[in-house]
Amino acid sequence: MFRLIGFLLAAAAILLVLSGIFGYLSYGLSPDLGGTVKTTGLSAQTIVEWDNRGLTTLKAQTETDAFTALGYAHAAQNGWQMMLLRQTATGTLGQWYDEKMRATDYFIHQLGIPEQARNAYYQLAAEEKSAVDAYTKGVNLIFQRNKSDIPDEILLSGQEIKVWEPWQTLAVERLIAWMGTAPLNVADSLSAAEKQTFKQFSEEDKKIRKWLYLHGFENSMAWTMKQGNQSYFFQRHVNGSSALPLFQEVNFNISGKEMQTATIPGTLNFPSGKNEGMAWHVFLTSPLSTQRVTFSDSTFKKRFSVMKDKNANETLVSTWHLGNDLVLRVPQAKGDSLEKPAFLFKWNGFSAKSDIRTFRRLLNGFSPDSNAFALLKGNGLLVSRSGGSKILGAPKVVEILNNGTLVSDSRWGKETAKVLGRLSNQSLRYALENKSAFSEWAIQKAGMIKALDTLKVKPNELWQPLKYLRNWDYRYDNAAIGAGILDQWVAAYQRQQAKLPDSLRTTVVVDSLSRVRALKAYETSLLEAVKTMKNQPELGQDFRKWRWENTQPLYAYYPVWSSAFTGLAGGNLHKNRYAPIRLFGAGHPSSLFWRPSWGEAQPSSMAWEGWISTQDWKIWHLNRAQLHFKGFIGRYRVLNPLEQVKWGENSSLVDAQAVLQ
Repeated sequence: MFRLIGFLLAAAAILLVLSGIFGYLSYGLSPDLGGTVKTTGLSAQTIVEWDNRGLTTLKAQTETDAFTALGYAHAAQNGWQMMLLRQTATGTLGQWYDEKMRATDYFIHQLGIPEQARNAYYQLAAEEKSAVDAYTKGVNLIFQRNKSDIPDEILLSGQEIKVWEPWQTLAVERLIAWMGTAPLNVADSLSAAEKQTFKQFSEEDKKIRKWLYLHGFENSMAWTMKQGNQSYFFQRHVNGSSALPLFQEVNFNISGKEMQTATIPGTLNFPSGKNEGMAWHVFLTSPLSTQRVTFSDSTFKKRFSVMKDKNANETLVSTWHLGNDLVLRVPQAKGDSLEKPAFLFKWNGFSAKSDIRTFRRLLNGFSPDSNAFALLKGNGLLVSRSGGSKILGAPKVVEILNNGTLVSDSRWGKETAKVLGRLSNQSLRYALENKSAFSEWAIQKAGMIKALDTLKVKPNELWQPLKYLRNWDYRYDNAAIGAGILDQWVAAYQRQQAKLPDSLRTTVVVDSLSRVRALKAYETSLLEAVKTMKNQPELGQDFRKWRWENTQPLYAYYPVWSSAFTGLAGGNLHKNRYAPIRLFGAGHPSSLFWRPSWGEAQPSSMAWEGWISTQDWKIWHLNRAQLHFKGFIGRYRVLNPLEQVKWGENSSLVDAQAVLQ
């Protein structure tokens, strides 16, 4: 009997050790976020809590204390992301990676991000400067802790944690704003020298977006619609394909007053949130315009800044300006015309501005004025708890719905509005809770299917794809085979015809020649789409593999450790622990929930989405990605990192607590 008990105790001990090892390999030894943290300058004891879903709650007596806690929470949970954004925004990547990132640093100094961030900090009003200083103090409570608490990513990167300076918060804010500008495209009308100059500048812009995997902000959207006795408010931020989170959900409790927000670590920006009286959603898009001008030595002025490498060697960066606007001069060769061509770039970030004041006012329940935002366009939507709404800024797309409004800076907004129009007499809550991927856009494009069905003779390669298209229910669900075929078909048509198919119009036959041309265009584009899909290794000849989740595979990438920059991080971490993460999920740009289309040049796999209703105002339904896995095998234990969370329920458990005093 004693022998049996001894055997069972030994087995239990072995299992305990194995589970500990498995837990470590899955999650690593996370820095201890809890306990008492000694600091100065707080008006009262301030608490930072994380629940078992990673959501953060700050309990403070004053707003200044809350911002100290926010800095602590950001650095504790997303310290590596903040370091990476700071190093990029301050033009100091060369101090990490020598010559390999020199051109990126030069580009950042061309934009004047570090210089204007410093100027903007010194020009802040007293209240905003106090907020930034408090935030900085909170960040440094983490950044100056014992080195044994350093997160894995920082240790593996080999980089030293440096003290966070106040102006760097505004540099990161500026960098995020630049990521929200429209991509630069080279015009065909330019001369060869002009194209070369513009292309070189635009290539550096593309490189920095790929370096951080931040792009696609223009696809963000918001809408509100009343149904029955309640109104719904939906918010979406599309933010590229980085596995590092751009947003951290934080609940402020300041003297009992609660405000839930989607914050951006490294900044005091709150682009989405709600308080007791209203909710808001501000797109992270920023205005940028470019025009060709004639260069003038007397009109344009030169500015200088200094960038340093790893060995503290200095390089002088000189840029031309017209006022605050950037001028890009085109080099001329012998024999060129007397005219001196140049490009003038206009962007709010070229001057000493910040949006901190406007975001603080939103947090405290004040609706922003039309020109309140200084860096961002300020486009978005605000909804009151009573159901009233206000359009913010001047969104490119404004759709008036049945008892509601949709705003977006993307053409896809019009297509989503059509889905909401169909849902006006159905259960909108059911569609939201079940992440409906239905698309009216797909129904419209299905006119191409009906047109091809009128052909008596069709290529054999099209019989099976057309069969799947006919039986598809126009929902971009994971397993939908017709979804991928139609999306690739439309993309092929656009490549061949340089326009999107307008199936509702082209199927109306004006004359026999027009009919023949339209049908031929549909047929050849579908043949190209089928050929393209068959040539993909993951799809091949087996149509059963042509599921939407396979035909449009999405990945999230780790900056620094991505395959495009393997020479920077070294080793093989980009092949295992920090290899790209495959994402599965339903949706389409034209449906209620996001998943990119084939037509995107740079697909944005990551989107933060949330919705609330006036009936249960305290609950914020979030659709977010949890990709920050700890440990060697942690990433393999999660089948789908995309999760739905009801934020505001009392069912969550406090996982860690820090007391600042």
